[in-house]
Amino acid sequence: MLTTTSLRWLAVAVSAAMLLAVAAACGTETVEVPGETVVVEKVVTETVEVPGETVVVKEEVIKTVEVPGETVVKEVVKEVMVPGETVVVEKEVVRTVEVPGQTVVVEKEVVKEIESDRYVRNVWGELVAKPQYGGTIPLATGWNFSGFDPYDNDSSNNPLSLVLEKLGIADWATPRDEFDFTTAYIPMSYIKPHLAESWEQPDPLTTIFHIRKGVTWHDKAPMNGRELTAYDVEFSFHRIMGLGSGYTEPSPFAAALGNLPVESVTATDNWTVVVKASSFSFDILDNMLIIEEFGNFIQPREVIEQYGDLKDWRHLVGTGPYELTDYVNASVYEYTKNPNYWLTDERYAGYQLPFADEIELLVMPDLTTRLAALRSGKIVNMTEEFWPLDQVASLQRTNPELLLVNRVGRATAVGLLVSEPPFSDIRVRKAMQKAINLEEIANTYYLGNADPTPYGPLSKAVKDYYIPFDEWPEEAKEGYRYDPDAAEKLLDQAGYPRDSDGIRLRTKYDMDPAFMDIDLGQIAKAYWAEIGVDVELNIVEGGQLWDRVTAKTYEHMTLAETRHNSFSPLPLLDYAAASTNEWQSFGIDDPTFDELLVKATASTDREEITNYVRQADLRFSEMQWNLFLPVIPAFAFVQPWLHGYNGEYSMGGGTHFLQYSRSWIDHEFKKEMGH
Repeated sequence: MLTTTSLRWLAVAVSAAMLLAVAAACGTETVEVPGETVVVEKVVTETVEVPGETVVVKEEVIKTVEVPGETVVKEVVKEVMVPGETVVVEKEVVRTVEVPGQTVVVEKEVVKEIESDRYVRNVWGELVAKPQYGGTIPLATGWNFSGFDPYDNDSSNNPLSLVLEKLGIADWATPRDEFDFTTAYIPMSYIKPHLAESWEQPDPLTTIFHIRKGVTWHDKAPMNGRELTAYDVEFSFHRIMGLGSGYTEPSPFAAALGNLPVESVTATDNWTVVVKASSFSFDILDNMLIIEEFGNFIQPREVIEQYGDLKDWRHLVGTGPYELTDYVNASVYEYTKNPNYWLTDERYAGYQLPFADEIELLVMPDLTTRLAALRSGKIVNMTEEFWPLDQVASLQRTNPELLLVNRVGRATAVGLLVSEPPFSDIRVRKAMQKAINLEEIANTYYLGNADPTPYGPLSKAVKDYYIPFDEWPEEAKEGYRYDPDAAEKLLDQAGYPRDSDGIRLRTKYDMDPAFMDIDLGQIAKAYWAEIGVDVELNIVEGGQLWDRVTAKTYEHMTLAETRHNSFSPLPLLDYAAASTNEWQSFGIDDPTFDELLVKATASTDREEITNYVRQADLRFSEMQWNLFLPVIPAFAFVQPWLHGYNGEYSMGGGTHFLQYSRSWIDHEFKKEMGH
């Protein structure tokens, strides 16, 4: 039978002064016709020498299929780029070939015109829109961040990331099909040097950072545009880690740095910082470079010496792509381009950063206000962590021009107090899990947008550090399969028979609507009721939930803030289930799990650490200390006139807005759309 294919043609007039470069695709196609299969392929290559110009190569694939009474000829050409000209890059024409007794063959050509001087090739060889300078990128956030000093505020990382910089940064030249940066955690394999030009570890207890030359502070008093040196780096880590320069205690908000086994941080000259440790830890390099959320921002020494701290936004000076030039509490942060920024874009050779003249961060706590701003084009995107699906569908209907980017979602796992009955019995935990139809929830409640595949605390959000469900032992898989009959048997075995009213056991599920989906809780409650478990949804608001969780005073079921994408793997597992972690909320005390974390912490081999982490993550899933629910889909809606942004979460370690310094506005397109 003849197959339906797309016919792609190229039509360009070439003059003597014009350079034409065409790249073609070729392949083999098999076409079945009555009584025979015919495969015909012919490649024609034409080379044209243009005086003083690059050689022009035109390659086309001509496939001829002989059918009784008809001959179909197809030419395939993929790209064209002609400087300064408007050309046809692909063309779609509809043509029908009638074959007696066979299916009608429809061939299409797509016609599309572009102005080639508006396009460039990125580092991946793709022909893309050329970056544009100028204009304002308007953003919105639902949070009102407090404070501007990394030393004494754990939410200051968000407004600081466009101003202050770190020794390391995400490798933005990474192909997005390899790693898309839509999660907060970025593995070290995708981190590159930034303010540090390079680093080395000559022995297990020594880390040496070589500081990049030519980086200058903003031209603002008292820094006045002077060059960054290793002494600035020394001062910053002394201040945060309590290691000198007048600081003897680490910042209480920078535990990831303060708890490192670091004895000294010393600038030996203008461009070298030597870090000495009492014991080996990979976290020394990782956290001082990028992974620590906010404490590893390099801070302006003269400002802190003059004013005592960075609490006043007017005193904030950095080396980053933008300066904070205005701030209204609970309203707006306004950033202005640093005209002397030292870096060019990682994806577009020779393009100086940043592109936009201004970035405006609007504080909009109300979701409906942010939605209205997106619909009207007053903000460039929305990246909600918990999208109401009705709002997603509504946006797609009312604003079909918005681009929808899928991001790694978060599972709303149910935390269980496993130190007390009934959930101290793994049979009860398994029964509660097997009562939940994950696929049904994903396909009905989430309209097919959620992921029902079970995983542990880590998941695909922390690449390479988890074992996928398909590779789990069969017994572990079985614990997550929907089987209410098996669940009832497990409860019988655990000593929870049905009473005369059909109830086996009663418990409460503490929920806060600010963090949890109450409707999903109702769905889970209905599943549990089918196996005789009566779960009361206890609504706890106003921050009371966290108090109950940390104090372990909730009645057996609550929010499990373990399956998310914000932390590096080892600290996340420690927080989730280590018996020695004071913040662990589920009463877990498992020597096997603890031992895996101890081995991972003590190891000096990254591959070995990864293996221990993977095993600990699997152990968590095998023991079923939490109840897994489908991964809620996460989306980013993006205005079509914002370029250079693909839904990325950050550039590593609390740099939640830095990616917009690599974005730009298509001014003409925005104007055409009425914005």
